[in-house]
Amino acid sequence: MKSDAHHNGLLLLTFSAILGMATLATGAEPESSRLIAGIGSAQSLLEDMEYLVADLAGRQESFENNIFPNIDIFLIGVDQEHPIRFDMLFSAENGREIQAIIPVSDLGEFLNDNLDPIDIVPERDRKDRNLYELTGNVYEGWLRSLRDPDYAVIFTRKEWIPKDMEHPATLHKDLVEKGYGLFAHVVHDPEKMDARSTAFDAMRTSTIESIQKRTDETQNAHELRQAWLNEQLAIFQQWFVECSKFTVGTDLDRNTDVLGATLEFSAIPGTPLADNIARISDQASYFAAIQQPIDAVLTARVHLAHDQRTADGLVELYKKSQVVAEEQIDEDQNASDAEKVARKESSKLLNDVLIRSTEMTLLDAMIDVVPSGDHHVLILGVRCIGQDSIQAIVDKLPEAIEGWTVENGVADVGGTKITKVGLGKNVPQALIDLYGESVASTYVAASDEAFWLAFGENAVEELSQRIEAAQSAENLARDGTVLSAKAKATPLVETLNGLLNDEASIFSPAFNRQQERLENRISQREEDEVGTGRQAASAFLTFEWISKVVEAMKGEDDTITIQLKNTSENTLTGEAQTHRAILKAMGTMIANFADENLQ
Repeated sequence: MKSDAHHNGLLLLTFSAILGMATLATGAEPESSRLIAGIGSAQSLLEDMEYLVADLAGRQESFENNIFPNIDIFLIGVDQEHPIRFDMLFSAENGREIQAIIPVSDLGEFLNDNLDPIDIVPERDRKDRNLYELTGNVYEGWLRSLRDPDYAVIFTRKEWIPKDMEHPATLHKDLVEKGYGLFAHVVHDPEKMDARSTAFDAMRTSTIESIQKRTDETQNAHELRQAWLNEQLAIFQQWFVECSKFTVGTDLDRNTDVLGATLEFSAIPGTPLADNIARISDQASYFAAIQQPIDAVLTARVHLAHDQRTADGLVELYKKSQVVAEEQIDEDQNASDAEKVARKESSKLLNDVLIRSTEMTLLDAMIDVVPSGDHHVLILGVRCIGQDSIQAIVDKLPEAIEGWTVENGVADVGGTKITKVGLGKNVPQALIDLYGESVASTYVAASDEAFWLAFGENAVEELSQRIEAAQSAENLARDGTVLSAKAKATPLVETLNGLLNDEASIFSPAFNRQQERLENRISQREEDEVGTGRQAASAFLTFEWISKVVEAMKGEDDTITIQLKNTSENTLTGEAQTHRAILKAMGTMIANFADENLQ
């Protein structure tokens, strides 16, 4: 069991992270958007957690001694049978804010034994007996008590939680009836698009400005990190602002050991986003003729359209990436001057391919990892522009990396020539285990509209079959698929674990440097009033989980499936399933983290 001080630290951390996200601004402008987000109930969360940790992972003591107490301490005065929500409210004036909506079983206990011990001090308003002002070092705002059912609504301004406010239960009633364990839902007014965009702009700007320069990075590298995040937020902004309706929910079936999720997304008619969704069905994927294999370790198809704004943003991002790439090449003390020259030239050629490919305004790609011989073979295809630059990059590989070789024209598929690239002697054992000794040779090709890559047993044959299928296809199916993926997680996680722990792997040094930088940044932070709570949160960022779940997954159903399609005008629907091995791994990971960091 934890000490009261430790429990209070965790409580303080949570309220600081969630309630503290709200902007402390004034004004009574109604929100331009409300994203409803929450859990079905505290009781269902506890039951699901016990199922994952105790039943599947076999870690009953971890659940009883470390996990349950650290959840239960948050539930003083909380009704455990009703949904708990932390809604995101967006407005043009105040940007993004968080509204906590907590079901209460005993308001007095919740105020005095849950909030007050972590320095959120409640005081009843003299003119409104159901309104409380919250003060203290953690959070300042207001709490509105509602009846039938009993809820506490917490927000920074009392104007937005008036006496006659609509009961929040009306907004999640349908989501609860669907049995969702976790849910998010939004319905947008098309007339408030400009207000939503302004609100998101404010959040995006503040988020980008908060990205601090690291002591171990150049100014260009810092600006690149900001640019990457800015572009990601810009894409998310379009999907949020131009969304008409969005619903996602999860359901954990303990009888079948399956965690399922469903999604429905509709764009506002006439928006660029609606046009992009329409293009998915109007234009077939270049890889549509290549059937997804049933016995794959991994198979995925992605076909996603975007507009010119996104293309322009990617161009600027690629330009910044080129500058940083050249800096990193110069810093490589293991590369010769000749290798550095070749790498810079190759980097410029790759950048040319990326920039020219933005003209397509879409992402169209496929990957298959399938059994072949005694091992496996990987085949990757990406639609692109700039095949001449791709071939030039391949030809420069022996100059760029000592020990690598290139043999052009090892096969010809309807005029598309396949090139063999020898990777030298230091091939990671993890790749050999999955793909066989032949993984030391990679095969690449640039066909009329795509870049192709394959390695593993029978790579040339498997690659040739797919190139021929794509090039000779006619009357391609237009089924509206955005994403179709299926994976067997165990061999993929085993390979990833091997790559991260193999000094011969190019991934291991990069991963170790990233972990070291993260640990250094965390150790440099001064411990503040959050104390052990912050230490626990920081520990999660550096937690080595991969190696600890591999054994838990073996011998169980490790299938993951994802489907996302354009099913009607302006609308995408999707579903996903993860099976027992993944759930067992989740339980193992949670138990290990709790045992090491929450005692």
